[in-house]
Amino acid sequence: MKRDNGSNLNHIAVIDVLQEFGVLPLNNPAYYPQFNGSMERAQGEVKKELDNLIWEYEHPDVFKFAVKQAVHNVNHKPRPSLNGAWSCSVWQLHANVRFSQQQRLKAYNEICQLAFDIEKEVSYIDKELVRCKSWRKAVQTWLHVNGHIIIKRNGKVLPISA
Repeated sequence: MKRDNGSNLNHIAVIDVLQEFGVLPLNNPAYYPQFNGSMERAQGEVKKELDNLIWEYEHPDVFKFAVKQAVHNVNHKPRPSLNGAWSCSVWQLHANVRFSQQQRLKAYNEICQLAFDIEKEVSYIDKELVRCKSWRKAVQTWLHVNGHIIIKRNGKVLPISA
C-alpha cells in the first residue's frame, strides 16, 4: 500500500492492521514530491471533474452520485502513458491477481531480507532514514523482479535487478 508519511497512516494501530492482513506498506520518499505526482494529479482531475458535474446536480442528495461519476469519468479517459488505454481497462486485466496469506508472508520475509542486505551495504549517519530507504528499495525490487511492476526511466524499461 502506497502511503504518505503522515502520522495517521504510520500509527501503530494502522501498522498492526497492515501486518494482520499481510499488507506491505510503501511510504513516500521524504522530500520527494515527484513520487506522488500522479496520485496528486489524479486527485486534481477528480476535483475538476466534480466541479464540472456539481453544477448539473444542485440537490445535496445527489452529491454522492456526482463523486462516483467524477471518479468513473476520470478512470475512463485515454492515457498516453497507457498507450491510449484508460485506467479502468488496465486495472480489469490485473484485478484477479490474489495472494494467499502464505504467499504474502513469503513476500514479506523476502523483502525484509532484501532490506537487511541493502542496509548492510550502506554507510549511514541517520539509521532511520537508511531503514526507510532500504525498505522502499527492497519492496520496489521485489515487485519488479516478480513481474508485478515495470520500472521505466525516460520512457525506457529498466532491466530487472535484484
